[in-house]
Parts: sequence; structure tokens; C-alpha cells
Amino acid sequence: MTTFYPYQWDLNYRNPRVFNEMIYNFLYLTNQGIDIVRIDAVPYIWKELGTTCRNLKQVYTIVRMMRMIAEIVCPGVLLLGEVVMEPEKVVPYFGTVEKPECHMFYNVTTMATTWDR
Repeated sequence: MTTFYPYQWDLNYRNPRVFNEMIYNFLYLTNQGIDIVRIDAVPYIWKELGTTCRNLKQVYTIVRMMRMIAEIVCPGVLLLGEVVMEPEKVVPYFGTVEKPECHMFYNVTTMATTWDR
């Protein structure tokens, strides 16, 4: 079972090998010249039985770790998060000055409804 579509697998970040492989691929792409890495469906990265699996505290930790790795290994690379939520719920995913997360975001719903007016 997946959160969205059968072809979009949910990853088990409880397994450190999953995180390590994602970072390996992240760094491979940045070494190929990628300037921006998109993180899909950021609020749903962490899964926890008995919850909505949305905006769990572990998500912020994972994104913060990605940001720290990017700043050390490939400081010119930006993290672009996709968050389809109300704007006030997007802001926390930028992190803080002390604990930065994504550099920028886009919200598909906001973009689509902007054109519906």
C-alpha cells in the first residue's frame, strides 16, 4: 500500500540503509551537475501507524539532515520541497536559522487555484 499511487512507493526511513541510499543517489545527481533537488510530498516522508502520516516530527529531522549534507558536500545545491497544504503549514518546512530545512517550496494546489480566478 502506498500513500498516493502504486508506482510511487513509500520509503521506510526507519531503515538507515534507505536514508543512506537516498543520500547516495542525491549526491550522485549533484555530482552530475543538478542544481536543485526536489523532495516530493515532504509532509508524508515518515510513516507511523495510527497517525495521518502527515507532518510528523521525524520529517523535519530527515529534511534537516538532507540540508546539512547538501551544505557540506554540495553547498550550491538547493532543496525544493513539494508541500500541498495550507500556506501557514508550509512555513515550518523552511526550518529555522539554527536548523534550516528546504530552501524553497511549491504548492501545486496554490498554483492551480491561482489560475481558476
